Amino acid sequence: MQPFLVWCALLGSLYAGLAGAYHVYLTHYPRHVVVALDTSYPMHTVWSQVPATLATIQQRRYTQFSLITDKAKLHSWQPTLTLGALQPYAPRALVSLLDPHTYPALRTADQIYVVTNAARSRWSRTGISCSSNLSPLRAYPYNPAARKAMRAQRKW
Repeated sequence: MQPFLVWCALLGSLYAGLAGAYHVYLTHYPRHVVVALDTSYPMHTVWSQVPATLATIQQRRYTQFSLITDKAKLHSWQPTLTLGALQPYAPRALVSLLDPHTYPALRTADQIYVVTNAARSRWSRTGISCSSNLSPLRAYPYNPAARKAMRAQRKW
């Protein structure tokens, strides 16, 4: 019985040491997530759901967020998503929302979310992968590699 207890103590301390080291690593090198928020006039109908959607996204630990819209960058890397007094206005511009020349944070992000109520057919040119069961407001994970592949196919 004593060898088993020694083995359990060694295994437990090894696990605790590795978990502590990973915690320190993620504290110093957090994940970077860009949230691209559609602020067009059609979003007005679901705008009351946006704060709850952002709160769901920001529940991740060890993460820094950057919040951008199709009109401007709201904030750079910080631990919380701050919406402020933003209101939806103007026409929808989904392609400019994910332009890495306008928003350099898109290049360095580990993950990108797009928050919109646009129909799936509107995303066909942007490379967004989304599920078929769309809710009125949804955060779509964005895959920049798929967008690059679609652009390469269009050149030919």
